Amino acid sequence: MPWFNWACDFGCGDKGGVKSPAVHSAISDGLARVKAAGVHTVRWWTFEGDPTQITRDASDAPAGLNPSVYADFDAALALADQYDVVYDFVLFSAPTALPHSWMTDSGQRQRLADALAPLFEKYKNHPRILAWELFNEPEWDIWNSKIAQQPVQATVKLLASTVHAHTSTAVTVGAATLEGVPLWVGQGLDFQSPHWYDQMTSGLACARCTDVATLKATAGFDALPMVLGEYYAGPDADALQRLKDFRAKGYAGAWAWSLFSDKTNDKMRVDLNALATFGGGSGVTPALPPSTVVPTAAAVQLRANWVSPTYASPGQAVTFYQDVVSTHDMNVLVDFEVYDDKGSKISQTALDNQSLSANAVTSFSTTWELPAALPAGQYVLKIGAFSPGWGTLLAWSDAAGAFVVEALPPPAPPAFSEVAPPTDPPAPGSDDALN
Repeated sequence: MPWFNWACDFGCGDKGGVKSPAVHSAISDGLARVKAAGVHTVRWWTFEGDPTQITRDASDAPAGLNPSVYADFDAALALADQYDVVYDFVLFSAPTALPHSWMTDSGQRQRLADALAPLFEKYKNHPRILAWELFNEPEWDIWNSKIAQQPVQATVKLLASTVHAHTSTAVTVGAATLEGVPLWVGQGLDFQSPHWYDQMTSGLACARCTDVATLKATAGFDALPMVLGEYYAGPDADALQRLKDFRAKGYAGAWAWSLFSDKTNDKMRVDLNALATFGGGSGVTPALPPSTVVPTAAAVQLRANWVSPTYASPGQAVTFYQDVVSTHDMNVLVDFEVYDDKGSKISQTALDNQSLSANAVTSFSTTWELPAALPAGQYVLKIGAFSPGWGTLLAWSDAAGAFVVEALPPPAPPAFSEVAPPTDPPAPGSDDALN
């Protein structure tokens, strides 16, 4: 989102909260654009800055939650029902935004958890809440020596356990970079959600330089799913390709920054058209012959599709992926076709009689081992959905993915061992002289 009115969306009620008519209307318009783009998850900050929504006693320790908070949460969740989205609610913008003693004093830390517990209980297992995100980029405060690592980790672990004691809703932390993820291993999270921006071009922080499997195998990460909690997907970036790359590299999702760009200092916008293309399939459905009629009751959509890896060598295996959605239960044939840069079809694989459940995303994949003699160049993947047995064409994508085949290096020349000439000529009459 990440907010409409800083530090006010949740808790200001009729005076600038989600419940107020003007804010409610503006957020409704934003979520309508989100829905039109085929986006179903929204990251929304709740108690950013100094969390005044948490009441305090005479010693400034956490005492409870302002009741007005619940009215704004109710309004936000009603909008989620209206626009078919789920939320990742970010509790705090940074550790040092809270009073220092709430983090460093174990008693006040527990009182913070107790103050938030009614919130988790009230919205227990709510279908429109994907996750409670405890902090946004807490590593900056730690790495800049504003607060020690241990109390922040202790707070994360305590709050995670508090959430889990009241609900099955997931818990995460919005790590500043991929380099921050190891700080939250073993702290009770359900998925990791590090951030990545274009200036992070080297080392562990570069989300586009590696893949999730490599990170988990070499960098001490845990086995939890990994979502990119922030990244840039503006109209001046390769927003669609970024999404395809992230999917191919094993990320479980990605939240682009940000919907209400006029509300943030950086003014970063989101290319919703790119998100719509990614979510709805990047190709177009070809015209059908006049005799072919697709019944509306059997409407099928090709959603996200991608290729992994996107750079390969002859003899290497490449996997093609396609998500398919139908309006009702049915079986389909999913057709994967590969074309070279001259438009010639060079490979085709059909998965026949595959089951679809109504309004659910079903993922299909097939793996092709590249022929050893396959020429170097770019290849395009086209995917279609037909009724079983090559019946009616239901959906088609002319650009379901692309990959590049790189030329194999030339074989090394055979090694020859040179024999040094004798230092002295053979003596006349010797065996060497006769030979």
